[in-house]
Amino acid sequence: MQHKTILIVEDDKSILQVLENVLGFNNFEVIGINRTDDILETINKYKPDLILTDYLLPGMKWGKNLPAN
Repeated sequence: MQHKTILIVEDDKSILQVLENVLGFNNFEVIGINRTDDILETINKYKPDLILTDYLLPGMKWGKNLPAN
């Protein structure tokens, strides 16, 4: 069985660590990043099944940074 991949984008490293630990413990493959300039490259590289982001992440302009599909 292939594990589902979750990309987490969170600038608070302690929150990111907790999410990585909890989701990893529950058999998800977790990719965590804390910089907005890495998002598109990471999406293209890993093709995550789900993306969790900090909505108030500094530097993000929602609807402009992420591709529609």
